[in-house]
Amino acid sequence: MQGDDISNDPSACRDILRGLSTPFEVLRARGNVRLRAEAEALVKATREGAEQLEKDKDVFEKLKQTEAWAATSGLKHVRTLSKLLFDERKGWREACARENEKLFHVRQELTNLKAMNAALMKENAAAEAATKEEKEAEARGAKVLEEADADRSKLNKTVENLKVEV
Repeated sequence: MQGDDISNDPSACRDILRGLSTPFEVLRARGNVRLRAEAEALVKATREGAEQLEKDKDVFEKLKQTEAWAATSGLKHVRTLSKLLFDERKGWREACARENEKLFHVRQELTNLKAMNAALMKENAAAEAATKEEKEAEARGAKVLEEADADRSKLNKTVENLKVEV
């Protein structure tokens, strides 16, 4: 059968010859059958598309919900980490403050000890100077004592010489 030629279709010729319908009605009936078949195919495809769309929608909603849960979970995780980091920083600040306080007191002690050491060094220098003067005075006293002993020895000799002469 080629094209829309009714003369090649035996069933259409039979309907026309029996007087059931005219060639125009047969063509119209055939067109309606074709249109109906196409419409049914389109309805079937539309139903399948709608079913697939519903399935895809369900999958999308599940995925969207999963993504929302993942985002919420991620946000909770970030907030938890942020809180931990804040607490850690707070701990570090407190530890640094305590350490700075200790170091401040140690520096004050060191400054005080340096001042005391400087005072002791001055006292030690004064004591050494006094000791040196004392040793020098002792040495002078020993020298004076030796000179006095020498003078006494001379005097004793002179006295003995005078006694011998007298």
